Amino acid sequence: MIILTTSFTINSPEKKKNQSNPSMLYTSEAIVLKILKYSENSSIIHLFTLKYGHQVVLTSRKSGKSKHTKPPIMPLAILEIESYLSNKKEIQRLKDYAYVSPFQSIPFHPAKNAIALFLSEIYWTCSNKEDTNPTLYDFFKTSISYFDIIEDGIPNFHLKNLIDLSRLLGFSPVNNYSDSRPYFNFHHGSFQVLENSETCNAHVSFYFSELITKSMEHASTLKIEAKSRSAILDDLLVYFKIHMSGFKMPKSIDVFREMM
Repeated sequence: MIILTTSFTINSPEKKKNQSNPSMLYTSEAIVLKILKYSENSSIIHLFTLKYGHQVVLTSRKSGKSKHTKPPIMPLAILEIESYLSNKKEIQRLKDYAYVSPFQSIPFHPAKNAIALFLSEIYWTCSNKEDTNPTLYDFFKTSISYFDIIEDGIPNFHLKNLIDLSRLLGFSPVNNYSDSRPYFNFHHGSFQVLENSETCNAHVSFYFSELITKSMEHASTLKIEAKSRSAILDDLLVYFKIHMSGFKMPKSIDVFREMM
């Protein structure tokens, strides 16, 4: 059984009269992006909600057994939440939650689980300053739901997903690749004639072009060796860091490499 905790501030009657922002209870869909252990029985959870963007909530689990224990909250879970909201608090109180669509495969598939943890960090970095962004929320939800049901093309999913995300964030690579322009320039976001310190090598640049032009379904069929896939990911993260203010390299990247 989930027991939810929060702290209360005792105000005098005079202060209560002047309190301009009492907590408001709301319901919304939300995607779990980060889970931080707070104590033995409680966690701080970063959510990207459909109605109010990035929110941070505290949950705690009651010790002992219960017939009504809820399924644990996992990264990228899509939830329907009931939560309090006050702009006077950095950490909100989560009243209740339920899964909108329980995972079919992500928690039980080692490669999918590793990709999910990696993407949850990327999604958090891209949304942790958002008050509300229904378009970005819909992209996250659609991506997660699709990834949970696919059986083929799993190793390429995150690469294509990052390309698609860059388009949504406003720095999509320009597809002007050709035999005479085979090198992708990180800073310009396009292909150029000569290789230099600002470009990917020709091999990675070719796959950049393929990932830009192909749909998710066709990108999944690309035959990419593990070493090349790792190099493509490295260069994609460099591209994000150059074009997105405040972008942070995922902490899970080393574990992710071992799994993939």
